[in-house]
Amino acid sequence: MAWIAKHKIETLIAGLFFILLFLRFFNMEVRSPEYDELWTIHNYVNIPAGKIFTDVVTPNNHPLNSFLIRISTSFFGMSMFTIRLPALLAFCGLFALCIAAARNFMNSTAARAAFLLLVLLNGGILHYAETARGYSLQTFFVFAAFLSLLLFEKFREQKKKTVLYGLLFLLSAAGTCLSVSSGVIFITALTAAWWIFHTPFREGLRSIFIRQKILWIFLVLFALFVLLWYGGNYSEFAKGRNSFGTSITGFFPFLLFAGDTLYATGAAVMVLAAVAGLFLVRDLEKQRLLRTILGTVLLVLLSAVVLKGGPPRVYLPLLPLSAFAFGVFFDDLIERSEKLRKYGNLILVAICAAGVLWSNKQYQEWSDPDLGAAWQELKEKVSPEIFIAYRPTDAYVLFSIFGEEIVKDNFRRMESPRLLMLFHDNELGCINFSDKSSRIFPVSAPANESGVLKAGIPYWIYLLRKPRSGENLNRKNVICIISGTTYPAILAPDSWLKKEFAVVNFFFTRNLTSLELPVVNVFAAGSPSMTAEEMNRLEREDSSIRFYVLGE
Repeated sequence: MAWIAKHKIETLIAGLFFILLFLRFFNMEVRSPEYDELWTIHNYVNIPAGKIFTDVVTPNNHPLNSFLIRISTSFFGMSMFTIRLPALLAFCGLFALCIAAARNFMNSTAARAAFLLLVLLNGGILHYAETARGYSLQTFFVFAAFLSLLLFEKFREQKKKTVLYGLLFLLSAAGTCLSVSSGVIFITALTAAWWIFHTPFREGLRSIFIRQKILWIFLVLFALFVLLWYGGNYSEFAKGRNSFGTSITGFFPFLLFAGDTLYATGAAVMVLAAVAGLFLVRDLEKQRLLRTILGTVLLVLLSAVVLKGGPPRVYLPLLPLSAFAFGVFFDDLIERSEKLRKYGNLILVAICAAGVLWSNKQYQEWSDPDLGAAWQELKEKVSPEIFIAYRPTDAYVLFSIFGEEIVKDNFRRMESPRLLMLFHDNELGCINFSDKSSRIFPVSAPANESGVLKAGIPYWIYLLRKPRSGENLNRKNVICIISGTTYPAILAPDSWLKKEFAVVNFFFTRNLTSLELPVVNVFAAGSPSMTAEEMNRLEREDSSIRFYVLGE
């Protein structure tokens, strides 16, 4: 009890960590799986390890995460908890690393606590701690590589420790790359920034080499790893890069991208504090730390210009680095200001309160809506006369969760629909016949009703009506429902159906025959070249075909 009384802040931080850990345990079991998680389970967990680490073209495959899920499920069985366990362990490891970094490079208890709070209460960190993706692992390994470099420099006179930290850097760097393929960008930026700001260039090349030779050995080994893994899979990486990310050209688009990314990850204020620290911090070692982190952030963001920019989750590893920079800055100010020392705990309480409020907002933004809870609401409250058109990724998730139950619900809604319901971005998402790629038809008609489900998903409801004779179908969406024995004939390669229509709720309807239900599918087209007269004629000739126009 005496230790707790003496270390109140440390005890509170530890208590907060265990509360957050308990909430992660709870969410891991009850939160519905996301599309990317299910794709990983269905396509990578039960394949050979060699295939996991060489199939790098698919963004859904984060190799090390897939491999660790394979191990976790082999020991503890398949469940949402076991597939998310590697991400949770990475979160715990990140907390341990942050404690080590704070104890080694910050003197003030308030600064240490502020750093830990900013990491623990970040919405992105919390979300990916309970999600079976590679971002939690990569964040852990990037910070481990960063801390290894700092400790290598701190204990450079002790040979055994330099070998140890050099080895830890190598393992962390490799883990960063294997977690998510963008890892080489983080390690290259981090190493370059550290080397520039921690190398005494005035001492000459020979002296520099002697000082850093052990680290250089591990850097060469890492370069060999990069050459073997990235070089050996270069064609696959090139395919993945072409299909993923956004090209950024120009100074102002880059500034907009950088600002949006730092804001979304929660690092913006901390990066600005680090910039201020360049002018206010007097301690030379802390100055080097701030420059190293800011250099890393800048180089990582600039890589988006040369390669491509990704969504905020790709840059999540920058958050702990930015929080560390804030902690270093805060620590220096507390050391030099008696007033700050006096009110340090009050500032800490303010940071904690702001962190909790901001974290909850961030967590909601990072998390996908709970589709399982959403469908339970739809099943109970939405009339069977409303056909629900899910976007392909949602249909994939819902079929994986509910199977036959949702397929039968979808079939009942096909029988005599009067209305159609859309979600998310008010677009009609489908799957193409030819290559099974996704296709989107924007909807311009006014909705009969709109709102938001309890799960946080916006929805729109539209009238389904028959095509009117002489009607211009340009910029209109047409729904086609086909049932009965004529269905296979309509799928001929040159049929009107394949030329203009795509499949709605593909992941439900492709399983109808296995459930011994009649063969019925729903198709959609945007601005079809077919006329209303042709559609009406087809309906008269074959009663198994029905056409509807979306909206009044």
